[in-house]
Amino acid sequence: MALRFYPDARTLVDVVCVCDPAVAAANTSEALQRYRASGDLSEIVVPDDASRFTIRPLNGQAPGRATAEAGVLGKPVHDVLDRIRTGEADVDRLTPEDEALFERFMVWRGRRAYNLCRYGIERVSDFPGVTAAAVGGLRCYPTEHLDRVPDEARQEIADHLDRIGSAAPEGKACSGGRSGAPPGTPVP
Repeated sequence: MALRFYPDARTLVDVVCVCDPAVAAANTSEALQRYRASGDLSEIVVPDDASRFTIRPLNGQAPGRATAEAGVLGKPVHDVLDRIRTGEADVDRLTPEDEALFERFMVWRGRRAYNLCRYGIERVSDFPGVTAAAVGGLRCYPTEHLDRVPDEARQEIADHLDRIGSAAPEGKACSGGRSGAPPGTPVP
């Protein structure tokens, strides 16, 4: 298996969200699960009325900035997450203290997803003519439009951004290169 690296922020990738009712209605739950895991649009049927997001890999200072702007979680939150991850704690049966810490994590996760989307979305099909622009040395999608994207969709897009910002197995990376070009094709 070869690795595919998305080299820089000029590489654009189209994605859709499984939480989009048009996408959900057109696909089986198995196909949607495969797409969530791979980001490969060939795994699903993409209806014409689906919202399409054009994203670019985050590089340079953008990923760290997005995470830093979300805030610091602290050791108690990480301890609860570790207990959940290892099976020592059940997310549905947390103590009130642990539940508050887990809620803090979920709020942080939402802020991080918002920030990743702000830096990683280039355009959204539902907002024609609106594109990211340079702000403070980084390309940013306009917040007045990003605020209109549902939280669940922002989290899915953040997951796609995390995936394309790192190495992915050949054929498993997001496959929405521009104008029918192969995935990972740089945009001039």
